[in-house]
Amino acid sequence: MKTSPAARSSDSRRNRFSTLNRILPGVLVLAAWLGMLSQGLAAPRQPLPPLPEAIPPLYRETFDWALRSGASEAELMIPNYGTLHESFSGYALQRVGPVTPLIVPAIDGPGRTNVACDAAGAVRCWIIPYWSSQPEGKGPGVYARLAELVVADAKGSAAVWSLQVAPDGAGLVLLGTSDTGPAGLLKVPICWTAGQAHCVVLNYGPKTELFIDGQLAASGGETLAVPAKVAALVWGSTAAGDLSAGADLDDMCVFSRPLPATAVALYWDALRSQAALGPVSADERAQRQAFLQAALQLAAKAKAEREAAMEASSPQMMLLVGGASQCITNVPVHLTNMVSTFDTNLGWTVRFDLQGGTNGMPYDLFGTTNLIGDSITNSRWTWLERGPTCSTYQYTNQPGLTALYVIGLTNDTDDDLLSDAFERLASKSNPAQWDTDGDGLPDGWE
Repeated sequence: MKTSPAARSSDSRRNRFSTLNRILPGVLVLAAWLGMLSQGLAAPRQPLPPLPEAIPPLYRETFDWALRSGASEAELMIPNYGTLHESFSGYALQRVGPVTPLIVPAIDGPGRTNVACDAAGAVRCWIIPYWSSQPEGKGPGVYARLAELVVADAKGSAAVWSLQVAPDGAGLVLLGTSDTGPAGLLKVPICWTAGQAHCVVLNYGPKTELFIDGQLAASGGETLAVPAKVAALVWGSTAAGDLSAGADLDDMCVFSRPLPATAVALYWDALRSQAALGPVSADERAQRQAFLQAALQLAAKAKAEREAAMEASSPQMMLLVGGASQCITNVPVHLTNMVSTFDTNLGWTVRFDLQGGTNGMPYDLFGTTNLIGDSITNSRWTWLERGPTCSTYQYTNQPGLTALYVIGLTNDTDDDLLSDAFERLASKSNPAQWDTDGDGLPDGWE
């Protein structure tokens, strides 16, 4: 039986879209997987997603933002931080020799509490020493600081409590403050080996508890409560940058109240295997490289099939076109040179430049078809892509009546793997809460 040209055309379109439906998901998964694999070849070990916490941290620093910015070196020098060193999870902060001190004010500029210092609280971090405990090693050689709470005024600063490693590396000591001067609150022996990661948790307040690798190691006396407005927490050194830990510090957290023993144990059990891996080894890199080369052949074939299917199907949306003809910096980021045209094959096509800000800094672009109320966050926006300034973008098959576009920053205040702009505009979750609906899972996971 003969078919009409229109029927043959319809069948052809169905066949083309069927081909796309079969090929495109696999290609996207393969591309994402290869991207992660190739990044792992040249970068520190990829961190796990944030784990649900029994108590949301007041402050957390993982240094994983360095990975998200595209860094792939074993070591990075970051102004105002010092050296970041590859870790079992992204980057860690190197605290060796005189360092730029990492000082966390108890209350920051906007008035947010980072450290609970007028009541009970907790601190937690991973420590990867460069030294081994005696008798196998020599220890750090000084009373090396892991963390200490200090108060400061115009006359100087003083430690309220200080968690230290003994010079021989054979013990951890917590010193507090009393009416007569420094007082030992607790002491516990350790036997650590250089390069092995350990998780240390200190509960402070009316009662002190020190956990090492998920287990309660010692309990001690009370720490002094001080006003938050004059206090700060120093990680891995003194406030002057000396007596450093001689170690890398990773995933440093501060909590508003003591952590229960069950939460400490669960956190350790969840990450102990990852921590034991250490940084990506030379053997791992070689194995991944060989596997990647084989996989690239499959990716090239899949890409060719996808491009052929895309060419035969209806036109697809174009995204980042390339660098703009002119680069404007040091002004507020903005969209400019916007042009909308109609093409028979491409539909309504919108083209514009993203300018301003810092050249090359990434921003998120969102689109919607209507505004609701007097705030742009009332509307439901669709994330389009993330791209740099000084670039031209083009979108085809846009709505014929109304199309609105907005620029979003890529910062992630609550460290839930979603940018603040995405949470306000697209997912409608709270950018200041790691777990908006309180079910124990971070917004990024959901």
